[in-house]
Amino acid sequence: MTEEKKKNSSDDEETPQDDEENLRRAQEEMARMMSSVKEVAISNISLLTAQAWHHLGLAPMSGAAEADVDLQSAKMAIDLLEANIRILEASLEEEMVKELKQTLMNLQLNYVNKTKGQ
Repeated sequence: MTEEKKKNSSDDEETPQDDEENLRRAQEEMARMMSSVKEVAISNISLLTAQAWHHLGLAPMSGAAEADVDLQSAKMAIDLLEANIRILEASLEEEMVKELKQTLMNLQLNYVNKTKGQ
């Protein structure tokens, strides 16, 4: 193998130092994102919304074949979502609050419809 080929093939391989550097960068990015309580809360709202839809049986979670009806879990997710919105609404843009409240209302209505059938 010529020196040029050796150099090119070694450029494609990551060294342990590269792995450590990539890990350090990823950890710094995660720390930056998670250093804002508001960002964590917004992420939490997204997760709770997905959980609520899933447990209402209306949307499968990512990677799940189908949604799982569990009305007790759906209610908990909806109640936690409502509390998060109430706490955050003063620090969010009006349009975002409006959208979040609309989503909350849709979840609540779907929950009521699901519980009527029981």
